[in-house]
Amino acid sequence: MAEAVGILMDASLSSEALRREVRERLPELVPGFRVLAEDLLGDGGRIEWVAADARGGVVLVLLGDAGECAEAMVRALAQAAWVAPRIQDWVKLAPGLDLQPDVPVRSVVVCPSFAALTIAAATALGPDRLQLIACRPQRPAANGNLAFEPVPATDAARPPLPGVGSAPTPTPFRSGLTEHDLNLSREERRQFESR
Repeated sequence: MAEAVGILMDASLSSEALRREVRERLPELVPGFRVLAEDLLGDGGRIEWVAADARGGVVLVLLGDAGECAEAMVRALAQAAWVAPRIQDWVKLAPGLDLQPDVPVRSVVVCPSFAALTIAAATALGPDRLQLIACRPQRPAANGNLAFEPVPATDAARPPLPGVGSAPTPTPFRSGLTEHDLNLSREERRQFESR
């Protein structure tokens, strides 16, 4: 069995109970979630769960402790890179798994909290590659001892910066600056237009 992860810092929930509850509750957050393997030895470490989702894609689930969200994310991405070339062999060995090797491996990282930098990195990768889920104790225990909250992407509603990801707005100046940037008067602007 894998080394215990102390997500809760709560003596009332053992590491076995923590793992059991995470496993039972993940189908609420990952449509079609079904466990294929538990505590799999991957590339230099353990993968808590290898699962499949509704699309037939492989989903890796890794747990992380408080303050180790970036490390957990890096482990998840490394394990996904390790798993991807093996899926074709898994399909040959067990065709009943109904896996689709062409669907990218997705990683789910479960931690008590996530740093802004980790969230930004996950956002850049996109939800098809990496999903972050915050897992915290909940009192009173409504649906178990843990509350699971998908971590939203950062800056999802912010419009793109000018010139980033879009065609630049043409200006009469070769530098790309606008009249507003240069704070030019009409007379000064005419001088540039006449050249």
